[in-house]
Amino acid sequence: MPTVHDKEIENWGDKFKAKEIHLVCVATGGLTTCDCAASTIGGMDQEREVWPLTKKVNQTGETGTFYPRFPLTVVPLLKWEDRPTPEDSDDFLARSFQDVAKANRDYIKLKTLYIDLNGWGSDYPFDDARRIAETVLAAEPSIETIYFAPKAT
Repeated sequence: MPTVHDKEIENWGDKFKAKEIHLVCVATGGLTTCDCAASTIGGMDQEREVWPLTKKVNQTGETGTFYPRFPLTVVPLLKWEDRPTPEDSDDFLARSFQDVAKANRDYIKLKTLYIDLNGWGSDYPFDDARRIAETVLAAEPSIETIYFAPKAT
């Protein structure tokens, strides 16, 4: 069972760039953790590389990853444009984090996850997602440590 921390990782950007942590965040653009990691730290082009993946994740409602380029996985918003809110949001969130576990176990293979569930302007259910993420990911034997970024205020 992994050790769980409710705090930011010091120098997470450096650890992300060195591929020492698997970063998991909400698929949102703009001034977000996803954009910061992929664009500012990773040097990816927002319009040509980052936003097309986050848009696809939200359109399909399925988790996506920037691996192998970066150990960055993004989970979809509950609702996006014409895609309605799922009837069972807890099940939707659980499937999203099961996909995170699979991406880590089968491809990314890192022992530490840093999870930022702040939707930054979206109506993302931080508290429910935090609870479900811990339940799902704590059952994954390949993960030793999970850090959850604090809820933005």
